[in-house]
Amino acid sequence: MLQDLSRGRLHAVVNELLDGDVSHLDILPILDSIKDRLNVSAVIGIQDQIFPKETLFRLPSYINIHVVNAGHVPQWDTPAEIAALLQKPI
Repeated sequence: MLQDLSRGRLHAVVNELLDGDVSHLDILPILDSIKDRLNVSAVIGIQDQIFPKETLFRLPSYINIHVVNAGHVPQWDTPAEIAALLQKPI
């Protein structure tokens, strides 16, 4: 029951941040400002029920995209896989 309650709260927060499949939070300008100094990667959980998978098609080409068999928080679902990704040179 507690898990269902917390999931419901998470969905409520996400509904405030998303308009359909478009986020009200735009971090792309920030990423664009650092792309020449830092490599940028995104880890997408293929089972994410919060952000639509179509989101990854909107990411700029300079972002290294990693798709993992996980939900919205891949570091919880697949910690060893995420640790391995973080240790790889980009």
